[in-house]
Amino acid sequence: MNIFEILEDMGVEVLDFDGKSAMNLFSLPYHHRDPFDRMIICQSLSHGFKIISDDSKFSHYDCELLK
Repeated sequence: MNIFEILEDMGVEVLDFDGKSAMNLFSLPYHHRDPFDRMIICQSLSHGFKIISDDSKFSHYDCELLK
């Protein structure tokens, strides 16, 4: 079973954490301490992606949330 093939068949795109997103970590306010959530926030800010989450801490950042 290849998870990447399954995701591709489902139409899900796997995102790499790129340098542009990583550079945003330096200037990102520290409202959220979870490093993986901070990476998601940086990807959203760098690429204009929407975030689907009910975590209220995401609302402290200038990213678009879908709840």
